[in-house]
Amino acid sequence: GELLLWYLTGILIHATFNSGLEMMDMAPLFAFVSYAFYLIAIEIFALMMNNVINLSRHFEDHIPFPAKAIRISMSLTFVLLALVFMMMYIFEYGPAGIGIFLLFSSPLLVLVYVTINRMSSLVLVKGKIFPVGLSLPFTYEGADLGIPGFPRIRLTIKGLPYYETPFVSRINLETPIRPINKHFDYFGSHALIRITGKVYAKSQIIFYPLQFISSDDPVSSSKFYYLMPKFSGEKEMGNKLIVALVCRDKEIDSSTEDAGTGGFCAWIYLEKEPEVPTLRHFLSLLKDQSSV
Repeated sequence: GELLLWYLTGILIHATFNSGLEMMDMAPLFAFVSYAFYLIAIEIFALMMNNVINLSRHFEDHIPFPAKAIRISMSLTFVLLALVFMMMYIFEYGPAGIGIFLLFSSPLLVLVYVTINRMSSLVLVKGKIFPVGLSLPFTYEGADLGIPGFPRIRLTIKGLPYYETPFVSRINLETPIRPINKHFDYFGSHALIRITGKVYAKSQIIFYPLQFISSDDPVSSSKFYYLMPKFSGEKEMGNKLIVALVCRDKEIDSSTEDAGTGGFCAWIYLEKEPEVPTLRHFLSLLKDQSSV
């Protein structure tokens, strides 16, 4: 019965999307109805898949999600399919087929781009369940981080991935950090930290709690400190990764999703060791886990 339900659901989604496109001759608005329906369906599917992974007994926090490898493979597949369809248009309409392909396929190209981003930006925290509702990808959401001097806007955009491999691979290891700007000398020009895990707090934000092992300037031991990845993915400069160091007066409570209060310290470099390709690293960790 459940298989039949999902089979019929798939038929309904497919038919609803196609119906809007088929009725474009009557009114172009029907095409936009199809696109909106598609975006909602992708968001619901991504949330359901995210929940299934987070609740899986095979899920382990220390095994990073190979987002980069998934994005690359999906993008390559998309490019190959686009070339095949463009060749079909050229074969049927000649050189004019290129313009026809771009005109009719450009909205679909945007949808595929959204899909690739959304499906590779899952928020993986063991046991976390996201409410599944009608929402669109790339909508502004997020916690009020209480950053002094910054407008109180929602900071996250669903669908923009970041790669957590550099963070989870450094859990419980001593890691040096340096400020990007010499004016940001909250801990001096150099410090050693230990990333102790990861915490989910509101919307799609993951923080990595850390401990200061040593620093050039004294760091208050009465506060909690967290690393927050850049929302749009890692930005590497040599062997350094730009992250944000967020200091807080309260501990993040993942059960209530309270992000706490506190202030922004500085953008910093997180110095990291060279890594193997994400997919190979992911598979090796899975193999190690299965052997245990």
